[in-house]
Amino acid sequence: MSNRNEDTEQRVLKFVHEDLMNLDGPLQLTATDDLLTAGYIDSLGVMRLVAYLEQSFDITISTDAVTVENFTTARTIAALLADLSARPADQGGTNQS
Repeated sequence: MSNRNEDTEQRVLKFVHEDLMNLDGPLQLTATDDLLTAGYIDSLGVMRLVAYLEQSFDITISTDAVTVENFTTARTIAALLADLSARPADQGGTNQS
């Protein structure tokens, strides 16, 4: 696992913890915790997370990419972002040239 993916995982977990779960204190979620099944985020939370990811990472996440498989854990989200970052913007990748 690259440091970049680990950083992305931590940013995702921090957003879920602080903004979606409205919790303070130590982060107790891990990169492999099932965010959906455990109820940490719901469908509205997924949409808020998508908006956060698009703004924070300057990418576009197509509706086709918003799947249970891609948003199950912080690790799967980080993998999705790494994949999107490697693509040109017209293929759902980063918006910067």
